[in-house]
Amino acid sequence: FQAEDGIRDVERSRGLGDVYKRQVVVGIGIWLCVARHYAALLERPWEERFEIMQAMLAHQGDPADRREEYLGKLKDLAAKYRGKQVAAVTLLEVSEGYLALASQKRLADREGAERLLRAAAEAAEQFIADFPGHRYAALAHYQAGVALLDLDETKKAARHFEQAAKSPIRYLATLARLHLANCLERLREYARARRLYETLRDDPSAGWCADQARFHLAQLAMRASKGEEATASPTGAATQPQ
Repeated sequence: FQAEDGIRDVERSRGLGDVYKRQVVVGIGIWLCVARHYAALLERPWEERFEIMQAMLAHQGDPADRREEYLGKLKDLAAKYRGKQVAAVTLLEVSEGYLALASQKRLADREGAERLLRAAAEAAEQFIADFPGHRYAALAHYQAGVALLDLDETKKAARHFEQAAKSPIRYLATLARLHLANCLERLREYARARRLYETLRDDPSAGWCADQARFHLAQLAMRASKGEEATASPTGAATQPQ
């Protein structure tokens, strides 16, 4: 505090200084409390997810039903924090987890496998609905397509594979194009299927997918030579490592 005559009032200055210091300390304390509160709110979803994942990993060797239980908990977590980043990561993992379980049950329990495939498709489609512009939207489309193709919902699967084929991730786009070609073959859109298979066959980076394309092209050529292309049912889906 500065007196009007330019001489500092020492006692008064010291008193006001103490008040200002106390106000600053109290203000900082309040700010820290508020900051901790909101930081805890931001971190809590990830802490909940971590706890579920930790428990899931601890029971990795348990029967499929136990793993399905943990996937259900992760699905509930994604619903609880819908639209948040933790939900995006979790939905993709839930979809992949259900696909893996369905693959294990496919032969022994077809009904159970179909239920898991449906859950995988729902999780992937929820991701697409909530995060349409996300950089991993193409992966969600691919996972939904795989699940729906196994459920024989070929038209829906084809729509997802068309979106996944636009992925900037080359390997993912290539797999999506192969599955899209297979969908078209199942739907008897042979000309479109053949064109896709040919592009895969001629793609030097397609690897395993190029081999599958050659196989399907040979099947289509054989069918065409016998005049069966217009009437015969197309071949089954190409198998691929999950």
